[in-house]
Amino acid sequence: MESKVSLRELNLAAARPFIEYPPTPWWYPGLIGGYFAAIAVALFQGADGHIVAELSVFAGAALTLGVFFRWYRARWGTWPQMSEAPAEIRRAYRLAFAGASVALLLTVVVALLSPPLAAVAVTFVVFTTSVWAYERRVYPAACAAVRSRLA
Repeated sequence: MESKVSLRELNLAAARPFIEYPPTPWWYPGLIGGYFAAIAVALFQGADGHIVAELSVFAGAALTLGVFFRWYRARWGTWPQMSEAPAEIRRAYRLAFAGASVALLLTVVVALLSPPLAAVAVTFVVFTTSVWAYERRVYPAACAAVRSRLA
């Protein structure tokens, strides 16, 4: 009996970095949507020959995202390795990757068929919505499944 309790405790300890972390701020989905919208703006600027503006927007977007992740990692206190993630969390990450792939495909199609402003707006909305769904629905459900399994 002790070995089962110890194994459960070990599994729970390994899962803790994934299930007990500070939630991302309410504005995080908008930040990511804004990041991808900024990348779209930069690509359109580059296509119009505005290389300095393109590089400036790329640099600003990358710097902003880098500052956020540095702050969030310091707040979280860790950055767990995916190789150690519980199966439920790995499934959530795969779903997030699939969602990002669909979002990217959708925005590319819109960019090819619409004016730049429409493409930038769609990029913002699609990525913000995708990240919101992952952060507020998919990942919390995966954490709940891990907690339930290890309870």
